[in-house]
Amino acid sequence: MIPQLAAGQVWRHRNGNLYTVLHLANEPNEERYPLTVVYQGRNGKVWARRESDWLRSIRCAIKE
Repeated sequence: MIPQLAAGQVWRHRNGNLYTVLHLANEPNEERYPLTVVYQGRNGKVWARRESDWLRSIRCAIKE
């Protein structure tokens, strides 16, 4: 089961890298502006991906 996405969570990518969710942008179920995950890697870079893409490549939320 996939946990509910929330800002502050740390997730592990299938390649082993860790990413922190910074924000969830847009409203769920909006086709024109889909729910988007804004996240930051340990290297400080910030990215944004559609929730559906995020959940395909990220394996699980973790606790540090």
